[in-house]
Amino acid sequence: MLASILFGMGLPTVVCYVLLATTVAPSLIDLGVTPLAAHLYIFYFGMLCMVTPPVSFAAYAGAALAKADPMKTGWTAWTFALAGFLLPYMFVYNNSLLLMGSVTNILFSVLTSMI
Repeated sequence: MLASILFGMGLPTVVCYVLLATTVAPSLIDLGVTPLAAHLYIFYFGMLCMVTPPVSFAAYAGAALAKADPMKTGWTAWTFALAGFLLPYMFVYNNSLLLMGSVTNILFSVLTSMI
C-alpha cells in the first residue's frame, strides 16, 4: 500500500502500475494472494493517490474549476474517498468480490460489503 501511494503521488497511473506490477505484485502473489487480486490491489491504490493530499491532482483540478481552496478541497476529497481505502483489502481477503467463486458466495460478499 505504501509503495502504491508513494509511486502514485508523482507518476501517472499507468506508469505507477507498471512499476508496482514488476516489483510488488510478485511478492503479494508469493504471500498467497491470487494474481488478479494482487494486480487490482496495486492498481486501485495507485488510483487513490489522485485524491490523497498533499499531491491530490484530481482535487486540485476541481478546486481550480470551483475557485476554492486547494488544500480544503484535497482534504474533503480524501474524506469522501476514505471508505475506498478499505476496498482493496476486502478483495484481497475475499475473492468473491472479484466474482471468483460460487454464486452464493459472490452474492453474500457483495451484499455484506455494501453494508
